[in-house]
Amino acid sequence: MRHLITTLSFFLLLSNYAFGQTQVVVLGSVHFPTQKVNADSIYNILQKFKPDIILLEADSTNFYNDFTFKHLYDENEYIATVRYKMKNPKVNIRPIEFEGRNSYRKSIGIYPEAGPVWQKLNQLNNEKKFNKEEQIIWDELAYLDSVASAYKNASLQNINQPKIDQIINELIVSQYVSIKKIVDTNPVFAEAKLIDAKKDTITMRQYFALWANFEGNLRNNAIANNVMKQIKLNPGKKIIVITGFYHRPFILNKLTENKIPTKEFYQIK
Repeated sequence: MRHLITTLSFFLLLSNYAFGQTQVVVLGSVHFPTQKVNADSIYNILQKFKPDIILLEADSTNFYNDFTFKHLYDENEYIATVRYKMKNPKVNIRPIEFEGRNSYRKSIGIYPEAGPVWQKLNQLNNEKKFNKEEQIIWDELAYLDSVASAYKNASLQNINQPKIDQIINELIVSQYVSIKKIVDTNPVFAEAKLIDAKKDTITMRQYFALWANFEGNLRNNAIANNVMKQIKLNPGKKIIVITGFYHRPFILNKLTENKIPTKEFYQIK
């Protein structure tokens, strides 16, 4: 029994050591080229970090069983990853997106966006029909969105900063929680109707509740949890997560909760 306990303790110690040696970079990016970010920008970071595993904002439906791509998209992270894989064939690529994202959206009747609801919110603002509390919520969202949007044209180093993570955190709360208070209480959204992805007629209030819960809660949490799963499956490896920078704070928060240290790509020597 003592030998068994000693052996078990040894393997736990070894596992913890390997886990502690894991190197994780969470790279927040933009999907399409800008003046300061493109596939070359990401490829150069991959070349410098030399990851064992690349985690992408995609789900398993985009991969064959051997994790080669079924489909390639004209997006920065895909182009950079394929180029890196060609020169480094041993690197593993894994998906971290909400599994079956698009089919799940359709199954609950939502589209990727909530366009009609935002149009109605804009209309109420332009016509000065918000009450005082609603106006405060709307103005805060407008400010945070303008600040965050400005960084879509910034360099990767400027995007991947704690101050930007904080802004995105605040924006997410404003977009999915605070704005929902307006939609839930303003009678306009209980009266206005739209056609959902299932071709059913529902109120804007009902639609926004489904959309906000999926995009702001289920999807972001799934991405963060999938990153954690891959880290636990691959102790001692060099792992880079490449995702839209609006998802980055969720991932970093999850890693912090689980005491997983991370490095910024610009801290790599």
